[in-house]
Amino acid sequence: MDPPRLKGPPITPELVDTIHRAMHRRLGADAAADATLDLFERVCRTWTRFDPGRGTFGAWVWGFVVPVVADARREEAKRARITDAAILGAAGARADTDDDDLLPASLPDTMREGLMGLSVRDRRIVLARAVEEWPIRDIAEHLGMTVTAVTTAYNRALGRLNKRLRLADMV
Repeated sequence: MDPPRLKGPPITPELVDTIHRAMHRRLGADAAADATLDLFERVCRTWTRFDPGRGTFGAWVWGFVVPVVADARREEAKRARITDAAILGAAGARADTDDDDLLPASLPDTMREGLMGLSVRDRRIVLARAVEEWPIRDIAEHLGMTVTAVTTAYNRALGRLNKRLRLADMV
């Protein structure tokens, strides 16, 4: 006779804490909570596959740690590549440059000249927000700035760019 099945996974606060600490060690503080949530989501989704005859519930849950960590690292690497391409590459420009080549080749000369009058940081912010349509929060995270600082820099840069473009029209 088979042992009786529980109605749901026996997830305890101690197990959650242990898994979270393991994720923290492997992925760092920022990703640990999301990875822990992802792990227990997988546990709940596949709960019917758990066989108490093959081992303990805790051991079964530990089997999810390696794949969840691998997925989290892959996702972070993918996100970093996309963010670097968008913020540093800005619509197809080279990402290994620091200055002139940040500008997309498709921009009109007047716009290129106006953007060249901005600092590299402001140019990156404007291109990431206006051309690549990245959320302010993502730009702030990538550049190591606060959301308020990015918003302020973006608005001031747009003001300077607007002024330069109006002056260029007068000439």
